Amino acid sequence: MVWSRVLRKNNISRGPLSLHQELIWASAQRKGKSFCSTVYKLSLAATSYFLWGERNMRIFQNKSRDVVGLAAAILDAIRVKLCSFNSVKFSCLNRQICDDWLLSSRVFRINNG
Repeated sequence: MVWSRVLRKNNISRGPLSLHQELIWASAQRKGKSFCSTVYKLSLAATSYFLWGERNMRIFQNKSRDVVGLAAAILDAIRVKLCSFNSVKFSCLNRQICDDWLLSSRVFRINNG
């Protein structure tokens, strides 16, 4: 359920896959260094990190967060990281990604050359 929320934020309309299938999909669909690919890879890494932390918290501290809270924490962490970007090439797709993640236009390169 958490990964589904992260996928939706990345404008990916399919459901979640197994980790192995997700990696196969990513290597085919999100290869390279485009901004779109970078956001997806960051999303996958952040989700894995937070889910592992949630697992440990449940096992070792007997504490847990609900899906909404956990997904919100992941999306906030991704957005914070994306805010540090400052050399994204301007394009309509990249502008849409920035709008979706509520990023300022400061992430775009000043000179597109």
